Amino acid sequence: MKEICTIISDTPYSKDKNGELVGLGPTVEEIDHLGSLFKKIYHFAPLYNIESPKSFVKHQKLNIRVLPMIPSGGKLFFNKLKHVFLFPLHILKLKPFLKKTDIIHFRAPTGFGVLFLPWLYVFWRKKIWIKYGGSWTSNDVPLSYKFQRWVLLHFPKNAIITINNSTVKLEKNFFQFLNPCFSSDIIKNNKNIVHKKNFRNGLNLVFVGRVEKNKGIDDIFKIFQKIEGMKNIKSLKIIGESKRENYYREKANIISHKISILGPLSRKDIFKIYAESHVLILLSKSEGFPKVIMEAGVFGCVPIVSNLPGISEVIKHGSDGFIMDSYNSKYHYKDFQLVFDDMDTLKVCSINIFKKSHSFTYEKYLLKIKNAILH
Repeated sequence: MKEICTIISDTPYSKDKNGELVGLGPTVEEIDHLGSLFKKIYHFAPLYNIESPKSFVKHQKLNIRVLPMIPSGGKLFFNKLKHVFLFPLHILKLKPFLKKTDIIHFRAPTGFGVLFLPWLYVFWRKKIWIKYGGSWTSNDVPLSYKFQRWVLLHFPKNAIITINNSTVKLEKNFFQFLNPCFSSDIIKNNKNIVHKKNFRNGLNLVFVGRVEKNKGIDDIFKIFQKIEGMKNIKSLKIIGESKRENYYREKANIISHKISILGPLSRKDIFKIYAESHVLILLSKSEGFPKVIMEAGVFGCVPIVSNLPGISEVIKHGSDGFIMDSYNSKYHYKDFQLVFDDMDTLKVCSINIFKKSHSFTYEKYLLKIKNAILH
């Protein structure tokens, strides 16, 4: 018999022009797939009073109900304090649904998790599944993330904790789950696209993510400012939301006409760009293992990424991508130019990242959940 699951996350939602709830595309798609495993899903997540970006979509499964929570947290100290003030209200709102719930699925790390994980430890006696989406080993993370990792290490052994990847030996209730990115049918459809991809007539590069300093966008601009004429590069398309879109647009215009700031796009439009692209460039300063690496990888886009534990444990330098080291927090543009000049290795990496992406399907993810959590 299928169970009732309550998911708690910081996935952003808003209302579209028809007044319907829409949320961040990749997470909404993942939860839709989880809908096939449960009788009912309640998703407690923040509802923002903003115009819905193109990357937000509506849930397709009818057994999923979104429970709006008041947004809290942020860079300012007062905004962080809102977690404390709003916590009793959020628990009060959750309680009627938790009475019906068989399993709680909490998606960490979040600001809300600093208070909710201890509450879960003390008060919840039914099934627990916690997905820790950030890097498990990196020390270059906020103190609140380190605290949540510490709490999870001390959780009861009947709590199932899933992480993206780690070389550290953990307790038996910890499972390594690869972050799911797409359905298996896309692999068959993309096989010809990948094998026909030509790396000798100029490279199309793509960046997908929040267009901000922490995602490495400033570093990307500095690198291409030094590569004269962006040699061997036909285009660099930058996709994602930004609070400083005009600033980055002006900067792109100064550096090269080859750089396009496209803003947020629908998943369908992003996939079209992946099909035409050769390289995904992502130089995040702090990250777990972002879905975009394998979403682009299944289209044969070679990842050029920063050297972070969650990423370097999956991507093998020179085999299925390139791990770029920074020196005193700065990248050497010549390291990138060497990669862009090596067409043969790029082609090999394209084929290999396509093969590696086969492990990141929703079908394999759901099977693991059945075996490890719902057995």
